[in-house]
Amino acid sequence: PIAGFRLTMLPILVRQIFGSGSHLSDHLTNEVLGFLRLSVGTDFLQLQEPVHALKGLKLDAQLKFATVCTLRARVNVDSEFHPDMIYDSIAGRDAHAAPACDLYVSSFVQDAFQNQPSRMFQEQVNYIQTQQPRIFIFTSNPRLLTIRGGTLFRAHMNALRNIGLYNLYHAVLDSKDHGIPQACKRLHCVGILQQFDDNTFTFPTPIPCPTLEPFLERRATLRRLHGKTTCLPPPSARTARNNVIHHLGSLWQAGKRPFEEPLMVNCDSSPSWCTVKEGVMSPGTNCWITSKRRRVMKEEVARLHGLRPTAVSSSWTAKDLHHCEPVNVLQRVLVRALPAAGLVPRSELSDGWETGQSLAALVRTRGRGFKQQ
Repeated sequence: PIAGFRLTMLPILVRQIFGSGSHLSDHLTNEVLGFLRLSVGTDFLQLQEPVHALKGLKLDAQLKFATVCTLRARVNVDSEFHPDMIYDSIAGRDAHAAPACDLYVSSFVQDAFQNQPSRMFQEQVNYIQTQQPRIFIFTSNPRLLTIRGGTLFRAHMNALRNIGLYNLYHAVLDSKDHGIPQACKRLHCVGILQQFDDNTFTFPTPIPCPTLEPFLERRATLRRLHGKTTCLPPPSARTARNNVIHHLGSLWQAGKRPFEEPLMVNCDSSPSWCTVKEGVMSPGTNCWITSKRRRVMKEEVARLHGLRPTAVSSSWTAKDLHHCEPVNVLQRVLVRALPAAGLVPRSELSDGWETGQSLAALVRTRGRGFKQQ
């Protein structure tokens, strides 16, 4: 191997040797790109966060299959990612006929009132045992660790351990500890095929949390009501308006400057559950940003999940964006898991969230909107 040579330079080298327009050059380039492309399969991830994470790492990814439950999501996934197969359910899925992939990512599908892993999860285990992806990642709410005193989580881990082919790793990771100011804790379970695992995988360590301002659009909103300027929700949104008025008064009394600092008010909650977050946003909430005098925008929700709005279709709703997996955490996990599984050389990858490059790329999307269809 040549020192400093990157695998992604192979297609360029092929064109230089055989000519950019020759049939042989095009054929070899396609073969090389197919060799370099990572195949991905997902279940119950509407926005296909693993594909976005891999592209953020400058890796070529091909979505082999996806399971999405709604017609609108299936249309969006098909138009954006062109997977080989789209399922509307995994119940009864033929694991032998399902496409094989290098990386399989899903969420734990579980009813909290059951004592054993769900039938859906058994279908997922069956796929892993049959197709043997090099890496699989399951995500879940950390509450799975404590349901039934932890017996339910241990049952999940035993089912994965009984496959007998994977080394298993698990940890709870919070998005605000990995480069984005969002308080979102997720349980991550990573499995690496033993025959390829070099036993170097470790979960990423926390890095400093940036401020909220770079993730927000620059514009503020001032409304006019009865000829007067107002910075509150409209009177028609009575709960939100009352909550914002109450917390603005409390913040002023506490010595805060809510019109200068980006404080997040969970304004649509009932008064007893309404909270104010300073410096971070809570997932799944439609917050009021005090310094912007408005609600959080879809572009900001995408950015606070590690998604570049310019790479995401505007057809996704704010609810879809609120409930997607934090891409920054997934990227930091993959930076360590892909080399450990022998899928990508360690020299090809760098932790952009640790170096600040990924944050800078995300900030540059301010004011540019979503991807044009």
